[in-house]
Amino acid sequence: MNFAIEDLIAHGHPMILIDHVVSHSDEMIETSLTIKEDTQFMFDGKVPCYVAVEYMAQSIAAYSGIIAREKGEAVRIGFLLGTRRLELLGDGFLIGDHLNIEAKALYNDGEMASFDCVTKKGEKIVAKARLNVYQPSNDNLKMETKADG
Repeated sequence: MNFAIEDLIAHGHPMILIDHVVSHSDEMIETSLTIKEDTQFMFDGKVPCYVAVEYMAQSIAAYSGIIAREKGEAVRIGFLLGTRRLELLGDGFLIGDHLNIEAKALYNDGEMASFDCVTKKGEKIVAKARLNVYQPSNDNLKMETKADG
């Protein structure tokens, strides 16, 4: 099934940073985006390389969104818990740069998950990291919200 990226992640524009899903399976997702003049986090004509962490996180969110949509469920909010082994291998992204992001699930129990992620510009890896994420069930989210007052 093909879904618009807006239907897969719990963000609205302008904070949706990835453009579309290239491919996905039970274990991975590949997304892409093209840097434009109005791309978020553009500073002095360049998007800093560290923004790739958010591209990776949104790719994981899209992966989770596809799973939810295929089950006929609503997309749930998720949280980036941590980033390990982060390597930023570029200076930043310029207008016209096309990036592909790959996220491969290493562990996923439905709430806690860990993904190895790579961001590429062409064939060149410009960022890579292991991201740990948490997506609470609706019941856990309600309990956490009530506990907060």
